[in-house]
Amino acid sequence: MVEAQKKKILLVEDEDDSRILMAKKLEQSGYKVFQACHGLEGIQAAEDHCPDLIITDVVMPKMNGNEFVSVLRQRPLLKDIPIIVMSIRGNMRDYFERLGVNEFLSKPFLPKELVSAVDQFFNRSAGIRDTGLEVKRVLIAGSDSECIGLLGEHVRSLG
Repeated sequence: MVEAQKKKILLVEDEDDSRILMAKKLEQSGYKVFQACHGLEGIQAAEDHCPDLIITDVVMPKMNGNEFVSVLRQRPLLKDIPIIVMSIRGNMRDYFERLGVNEFLSKPFLPKELVSAVDQFFNRSAGIRDTGLEVKRVLIAGSDSECIGLLGEHVRSLG
């Protein structure tokens, strides 16, 4: 297992309550978390802290997630930092993958799902697998967000 305490995460989210809760859960799992309220603040924090991973929302004031990712990918010292984008707009996954993000999380999700996604990301990056199964992508579609969330959680638990 990758040692979480050695990993620095920049969390960029404009909703204070959500950002604080996510940061707390990640810190409880041993990660060092830096926070930013919007993309402009996130760029400065990324330059100041050189995080191992950036987690960002899409809809934010001053600089949205799209602009934020674009700026990161243009800066030599920031362009290779892995990024997880989180958004209520699940249909934006392909768009952000084309911009070079590493993962996409559809909101809403439970804080433990975020921690699990981060753990899995670092484990995959280090070549560690939680199971002997190959990681596959699954598309879950429908109009009932609660059902989609439960199905997504179940599929993730299976690896």
